[in-house]
Amino acid sequence: MADMMIHMGTLARPHGIKGEICINWHADSPLLLDAPFWVQAGSGAPRRVRALACRWHKGRPLLLLEGVADRTAAEALRGCKLLVPRASLPAPEEDEAYVEDLLGCDVLLP
Repeated sequence: MADMMIHMGTLARPHGIKGEICINWHADSPLLLDAPFWVQAGSGAPRRVRALACRWHKGRPLLLLEGVADRTAAEALRGCKLLVPRASLPAPEEDEAYVEDLLGCDVLLP
């Protein structure tokens, strides 16, 4: 479980022409973008990426990654998962859970 990766967001569409890409962010805290992270396309192997910049625009983070210098390169990342190692994340509060912890659980309806 120590090397488990948590799916924190999905790279969405390019923003502008300089390589920024919008993230569909699944976490409550934007501070988690400071953690080291990986990008995974489909079921392929995750690869480590380095953020050069991150800013917020209309409630969503925009990310600029090393090696992504234009709109075409950002478009190639559309749909990739943004993964963070579980070990780099804070423990969830008592009334919180990571989605990965809930997968496979039974659902009980009233």
